[in-house]
Amino acid sequence: MDEQTYEIREGVRRSKAAWLCGHETIPASIGGIGEVFEVPVRSLLAPKPIIEDIGPRGGDWGRAYRGTQRGDILPPIVVMPGSLGTPIADVEIQYDELELLRQRLTGNP
Repeated sequence: MDEQTYEIREGVRRSKAAWLCGHETIPASIGGIGEVFEVPVRSLLAPKPIIEDIGPRGGDWGRAYRGTQRGDILPPIVVMPGSLGTPIADVEIQYDELELLRQRLTGNP
């Protein structure tokens, strides 16, 4: 029997961070309302195949990943039952190469 899949409406970065950190589940709510429940990370589908760690939201990826690594309690993601999107395991992260270089040179993550 197929496992229920969920389309991520909010929280792609948190979901990918959970996947990379080896979490089996992540807190989620349907449509951002109602009860929070644990959803299997492997059942999550992202609306886009790439997380862009560039531009005005560039730091969001780093914050989500570091927070997940530390075990911080992050807000639940928002999902809807569905089958459209890219499996979270296949989502790639596009880094801002200039920002990475600046961080290495200054020692500021």
